[in-house]
Amino acid sequence: AKPVTVEVLDRVPQSDDKSVAVELLGAEPRADGYNQVERGAPLRGGLRWRVALAAGGKLEIAYRYRVTLSSKSELVGGNRRD
Repeated sequence: AKPVTVEVLDRVPQSDDKSVAVELLGAEPRADGYNQVERGAPLRGGLRWRVALAAGGKLEIAYRYRVTLSSKSELVGGNRRD
């Protein structure tokens, strides 16, 4: 019955493989970086949204990212020719 502030946490995939690049293309509404260091379990690629919602309100949160692989890489199960 009252307006609230909602915090939404999510994460963009990350890779330690130098031949894999992950790029955040955009987020709507705009997201802040989040590393959860205060919880003692740091992470990479964290996103945080803090949004105000009216009572009974709705809001869609979306983000887009691109994963780029080297031409020598293959996704597991990605080769449908075998």
